[in-house]
Amino acid sequence: MPENNSLTDAKYKVLLRARAEWDLTQFTQQVDNPAGLTSAEVTAFKEYRAAWQALVDMEDLAEKVTIDFGAENMVVGMEIPEMPEGWNVLTRSVGDLPPILIKYSDLDTYDASYEKIPGDDS
Repeated sequence: MPENNSLTDAKYKVLLRARAEWDLTQFTQQVDNPAGLTSAEVTAFKEYRAAWQALVDMEDLAEKVTIDFGAENMVVGMEIPEMPEGWNVLTRSVGDLPPILIKYSDLDTYDASYEKIPGDDS
């Protein structure tokens, strides 16, 4: 394990990312189901959140992951859990709006990088 536990502490960075994912997906596990998710969606997010916990709990995580300043997430050597199907995180590149978790079908804008949404004939 590296002596410097700040920038080079990869496990710390993984934990930060996991907590950010848990915060972002917290609404998917609420008893009152404010977003009206299906039971399959609630289960998928429960599994997604558990996958982040399993990653954090890996005994040899500190030996497997490394810092790569050129990588999108800065930490490499781990398999990032896959977001449940039909969902993605939407962010703005300019401004102060926070990222949100959204269903593709709820998007009201065109983005060629997304696949065709079922039922959208435009």
